[in-house]
Formats: sequence, structure tokens, C-alpha cells
Amino acid sequence: MKDYRIKQVEEHIKKLNVGDTLDPLFAGKLAKRLFGADFTAMSIEDATSFVLEHHIGYRQYDRFRNSFATLGYKIFPSALKMNAYKKNIENGIVKTDILTNSKKESIQIAFVSNIAELLKQRIVNLYNSNSLDLSRNCVDICVIGDKGSTTTKLGILIKTIDRWNSLNNMSLIAMYYGDDNYENMFTCFKAIAEELEDFKSLMINGTKYLVNLHLNGDYKFICSALGHTGAASAHHSK
Repeated sequence: MKDYRIKQVEEHIKKLNVGDTLDPLFAGKLAKRLFGADFTAMSIEDATSFVLEHHIGYRQYDRFRNSFATLGYKIFPSALKMNAYKKNIENGIVKTDILTNSKKESIQIAFVSNIAELLKQRIVNLYNSNSLDLSRNCVDICVIGDKGSTTTKLGILIKTIDRWNSLNNMSLIAMYYGDDNYENMFTCFKAIAEELEDFKSLMINGTKYLVNLHLNGDYKFICSALGHTGAASAHHSK
């Protein structure tokens, strides 16, 4: 019974797609994504991700939304809400906080709270502009840290075909006031590191690509990030 209802939804979506060039498996993917015991509403985040993944325009999206609403299934969020969310993705949703490290010191931090969505959007934009380097059949992302003046910053670079180590390719994802020692970085960057580690793959134009993360920075930053005390020896070489 469940498979039969999914098939009905597939046929309905295919009728809406007449004359459009979409992923031929799109109807099945959307039907299975929506289907539960009953149809369940898609969140703004899920709907936006699905639209971006399948390169669907908002006009076409509204056709889906209105058609399902006519059938009694109000399962798609409005395009206006999705567009507002998409703008937040593109710019990054920045939050601020005051954290306390292991030494009971307070640290002011500003960070992007939707890193995975920001990365997905940037990667798709690079792909659509033929700038994304997929020569290794994966997406390479460099996580780079830097201590300057009174702040420690964390940024990301996505490997592009031309000059990817460029300021124009840098996205600042976190910054705090304080030294780049292990205690501060663990306190401020732990949640961000976990989110980046969970970002293992993504779909681009119907193909799944793995994500490879690379760590870069000066010697002290790398040592702090890895929990090393740095270079030390009791008996130096002569």
C-alpha cells in the first residue's frame, strides 16, 4: 500500500514536470522524501536544500506547492520564507556568545551557526560557475586558522580550479578575542570542528561527492589544534 501511494505521487509530480528538464529520478526522490504514514510537512531548511540540490526555480517550486495544496497536502513552506533562509545561508547566520575556558576565563566569540548550509551553497555556486575543482572526484576544503592582534580567527577555503588560495575564496566562520592556545581553541572551536567533521559528503547535480578536510595555519596554530605542546627536546641535535 505504501509503495502504491508513493507511485501515485511520482505520477502526479511527473505530470507537473511536463516540458521541464529535471533529474529523471527527481519525482521518485521527492515522493519518497515526502512520504510517511501521511505526508509530512518539509521544514524550510529541508525544502531549500532540496530545491538547491535539484536546481529548481522558485516558479516551478510554487507549481509543486500549489498543486499539493489543492490536493489537501500543505507540505511545502512558502517561497518567500525559503528565499529569506537562502539569503541567510549565502551570508552566514552570525551569532555571538561569551564562553568560559578551562581556566575560568571569559572569551567573547562570534561565529557562523549554519556552516554546513553555507558550505553547500558556496560549493553549488562554484560548481554552477565552473570554478569548483573536482579533479580528485571529491570536494577539498581547507580549514585555516590565524592569530592576529587580539583575535584568533578560523576560516575555510574551497578548492577551485584557479587560485583557490585567495582572499576572495575565504569565508570567515569564527573569531574570538584571545590567544590561539589549546584551552581557548578547544572552548571556542570544538562545536565548529564537530560540525565540519560531520560534513562528509554532498550531492552536486545528482552525483555524490566526498568531502576532504585539510588543516592549515602557522606552527603554533597547528600544534594547538592537534593538542601538541610544540617543538621541545632535552638533547638538541648538534
